[in-house]
Amino acid sequence: NLHGQVLQLDPPPPDGSKIDLSQNHQLGAAILSGQAAVTNMYYDQLTSRPVTYLVAPLTETDGSASGLALCAAIDLSSGSLSHLINVSGVGKTGYVELVDSNGIVLSSSNSANLLKESDHGGVFAGLIKNQKTAVSTCHNCHLDNATAPPDKEIITFAPLSVAPWGVVVRQSEQEALANTRRLQEQLAI
Repeated sequence: NLHGQVLQLDPPPPDGSKIDLSQNHQLGAAILSGQAAVTNMYYDQLTSRPVTYLVAPLTETDGSASGLALCAAIDLSSGSLSHLINVSGVGKTGYVELVDSNGIVLSSSNSANLLKESDHGGVFAGLIKNQKTAVSTCHNCHLDNATAPPDKEIITFAPLSVAPWGVVVRQSEQEALANTRRLQEQLAI
């Protein structure tokens, strides 16, 4: 309901405990607006697993918001979103990630990044908020495991229109521009 109280849960909690989602502002905004929504990552109160919620507000017969919604939790720890970014063609060094507006990696073709804060989380959050795309270069020097000399990467980002998320594609500059450089060499010869 509007107060974040879960009225019915399927399957019901084994201990009969109640769930309070009142602190999830994205759910409340969706219920009030009457518009379907998808949330950022949250930790489920019963299982402590990372989840994202799909919200479908219920409406009255006249189309106005009823103050109630159907809400489904998707367990992110199970890799259930991995099929959304199952992309080929990013080479040996490339990978794709789905990031929420808090900068958390919800799904990644690089499993080491899954459910962690992205190394560019704040930048991606701003791009999602402003619905902006970006293409940039970066070095992997700020990663925890960066012991080798930094590799220059090309990063592309595009926000989603239906969820407060964005898609990130990263690849080493050397690999991403290999065909272009090969063509330049051929043209020079």
